[in-house]
Amino acid sequence: MNPFIIRTDEKGALRQISSRIDSYSMNWVKKDSAWGIAKVPDGINGSVKRSLVGESTLVECYRFENRTAFPIYLKKTDIGIAVSLPDYYSDAIECMHNCCHTHIWCGGSSAWILALRMGGEPPHLGMVVTEGGLNSYSVIRDERKQSNDRGTFLLHPLIHRIDPGQVYNISFKWFWVHDPEEFDLKKREYSPAITACFDKGVWFAGEDVQMELYWKESEEDTGMPAVGSHAGQVRFDTPENIDIGEKKVVCHISPGKTGEWEATFSRYGKISTTRLWISAPLPELIQSRCRFITDLQQETGGSLDGAYLIYDQETRERYYAHLDDHNAGRERIGMGALIALWLREGDEFHGDSISGMRRSLDRYVRFVYRELLDPVTGNVFNDVNRNQDWDRLYNYPWMSVFLLEMYGLTYDRRYLLDSGKVLLKYYEKGGGTFYAIGLPAEEVILELEQAEKKEMADELRKHLLQHADRILENGSHFPRSEVNYEQSIVAPAADILLQAYACTRERKYLAAAEDMLKLLLLFNGNQPDCHLYENAIRHWDGYWFGKRRLLGDTYPHYWSILTGVCLAKYTRLSGKELYRKRAEASLRGSLMLFSENGEASCAFLYPETVNGRSGHFRDPWANDQDWALYYAWKYRDFTEGKEQC
Repeated sequence: MNPFIIRTDEKGALRQISSRIDSYSMNWVKKDSAWGIAKVPDGINGSVKRSLVGESTLVECYRFENRTAFPIYLKKTDIGIAVSLPDYYSDAIECMHNCCHTHIWCGGSSAWILALRMGGEPPHLGMVVTEGGLNSYSVIRDERKQSNDRGTFLLHPLIHRIDPGQVYNISFKWFWVHDPEEFDLKKREYSPAITACFDKGVWFAGEDVQMELYWKESEEDTGMPAVGSHAGQVRFDTPENIDIGEKKVVCHISPGKTGEWEATFSRYGKISTTRLWISAPLPELIQSRCRFITDLQQETGGSLDGAYLIYDQETRERYYAHLDDHNAGRERIGMGALIALWLREGDEFHGDSISGMRRSLDRYVRFVYRELLDPVTGNVFNDVNRNQDWDRLYNYPWMSVFLLEMYGLTYDRRYLLDSGKVLLKYYEKGGGTFYAIGLPAEEVILELEQAEKKEMADELRKHLLQHADRILENGSHFPRSEVNYEQSIVAPAADILLQAYACTRERKYLAAAEDMLKLLLLFNGNQPDCHLYENAIRHWDGYWFGKRRLLGDTYPHYWSILTGVCLAKYTRLSGKELYRKRAEASLRGSLMLFSENGEASCAFLYPETVNGRSGHFRDPWANDQDWALYYAWKYRDFTEGKEQC
């Protein structure tokens, strides 16, 4: 019996997709949403037929016919097929059982979707395009739900022109899978086009850029794939037989310059698209970014004197507003942390810029102590004038990181003690029940012990272990935060457990961290696109931190790097190589936000449109993204692929 259960309404829209073998009877159509309604321009008639095929698949065939006497030329988004998967955040328990992470790839003829249940328990839902192609997707968002609902996806078919009376068909094959590995095999089995695979989407200049290509061989056509003109120089290794009728080849690409590159491969007239990013070497990228911050993003005068502010790359001006995510504190502390780390560890790359950077950093330190930090109490303020309209717990770990880096740079114990004091204040304010991003407790404890500040170290260790024990007790019952459930709740949970293991070597913490990593990795996809590959699903950051204020998928967003940090820590602590390559890919993924000249962007808004507004752009604000460079350098042995166990 076919395991699919489907139900449609009177208009032909899907209202239910379920699996007979699912113990939770999850409906993969979002509540109160219609799946399969096609948006079409005047003159085009759209229709859909669905059928349960064989023992295990659901096939949808969408048909678009030109009913006019004239050819109709179509822009990318003129036709959209609504797919309303339950990719939303209510509370963690509902998310675990009834919601999914939707990984979409609109790579021409090689297009697919993998929807993974957020709790990781199968079955998961996969789709491969078997006829036609997809060029991109858009989203329709209910803005009242803000960060907690990813919206409805509009899939845009790869159609440029339909002549009078002509029909264009696009077919989707849906099927259940046990895990992403099974999906990858099914994808290659069902797709009529070349399937491309990366092990990273971001490469450093001078590296041998590689990807694997798989295709079905036929008697009529046994040659190599044709290559598009955007890829630079391309060469192939000798193809090898993978299975009966299937071949694999390793493709080597030599792009001529840094930036984004698109490589297209075709066979039998079916085009598969891939995108990759070539980055300047990591030290050069950080050096230019730090110079940009100190030269152009530091304010002079008034309460903002010495502050590092948002920089608008359209107006070439600094920007400040007391609005939380646009102010002079909070996430923007990352600029100071990056510069302190760089001055501490990047000596051979500084050249003649070190004195100017150091003077700038000293001004920033004075600003922090004057406006954002009370060193007596350990209180961290939300904005200048020691403003505490919101006593935000996230601010405390970030301030502690900055102070810890200042201690590493200067060996002035004032910074170390203030770093510890800030963390103790965090715990005093209830931080032991909060899953904070970037908590540096284990590092601070180690430095305090080496500085013979045993009493503070012991108190901080007690709080850290109590924090980890609370996370152990909660398991997958994650507490709500500023977003109900997200990657940067699960990542801190894994990170804190790993810190507890580092302090105690108690196996229970490592085992619990392994469980957290499995949930965390469900946020990450493996599409052959530098924006998407190992960059966690996040879909609100461009609204809160960007100039354009659009709610929509941000690929990449710099906090995606938290996944790579956890994987790197786990690899070091466990000695297991399971996640090394994924750590490298994740740590590199956010480097797309930085240019060789030091410019930066807080997020890339990936969908083609969001509620009809143009998307697929790099936001012009350099705001809070420098934490990505901070962690990329801190774990540079993984980022650069150099460390071997």
